[in-house]
Amino acid sequence: MLARVRGLAAPPVFEDEYLNRTAQLLNTFLLLATGLSLLGILSFPLFITEMLLLFMGIYVGVVLIYLICLALLHRRKIRAASITF
Repeated sequence: MLARVRGLAAPPVFEDEYLNRTAQLLNTFLLLATGLSLLGILSFPLFITEMLLLFMGIYVGVVLIYLICLALLHRRKIRAASITF
C-alpha cells in the first residue's frame, strides 16, 4: 500500500533531462498546492462561519483542478498539465 502511494506521488521519468526536470518541479508544486488546499478545506470550519459552503466549494474545485493536473502529468502530458496549473 505504501509503495502504491509513493508511486502516485513520484513524478514520471523521461529520457530527456529537460522534460524530467520540468516534470519533477511541476509534480512538487502540484503536490504542495494540493496539500495546502486540503489543509485549507479542513481549517475553514474553524475560522469562517458565514458562507462556509461557498468557500469550501471553491477550494474543492481548486483541488479538483490540481488533481486533474497531476493525472495529466502522470499521463506524460506535461505541457497540458503546466498550462492548466
